[in-house]
Formats: sequence, C-alpha cells, structure tokens
Amino acid sequence: LPFGGDDVYNWLLSHGCYALAALGTRLSARGAVRLEAQIVVGLCKLLAARRPAIVVSCVPILNAALRDALLEALPGVQLLTLVTDMASSHDHPW
Repeated sequence: LPFGGDDVYNWLLSHGCYALAALGTRLSARGAVRLEAQIVVGLCKLLAARRPAIVVSCVPILNAALRDALLEALPGVQLLTLVTDMASSHDHPW
C-alpha cells in the first residue's frame, strides 16, 4: 500500500474525525495484543539481522512486543520510549 496506519490516523485527525481516529487506535491496540506472539517473532528476526546498539520506540501499542523481542534477541540492548504526545488518554496511556 502507498500509505500506512499513521497516514490514515493523521488524515483522520486533520479532517476532524477524532472519534474515528480513536476507534482505529483501539482496534490497532487490540490487534497488537492478539498478534503479539507473531509480532515478537518478526521483531526478533529484524533485531537479530540489524543488531542495533539501542532501540527507540515511539509506538506505545508495540512497546510490550518490542520489549519481549529485545529481551529474547538482544538482551543487553536498551529500549528507549520516546513520548511524542504529552496528553494522556484512554487511547494513549503514558
């Protein structure tokens, strides 16, 4: 696809579709939980191939899977979460 989830989310926000953006975020979070095992496997492969010195996450929905993959694939590498939205809400709990 020529666009990703962030593109859709940002388009919805820029057009005032806040409730729909929030719904999409909730659905994405549920999908991430349901597919966490598969996400961890994919992230382990990526991390093992790239071998980063540090991993920076700005996607809170994937932090748990990223943490688990990092602990499995590269246990000594640090995970840093970059907070990009200072507001806390049901959809973005910090």
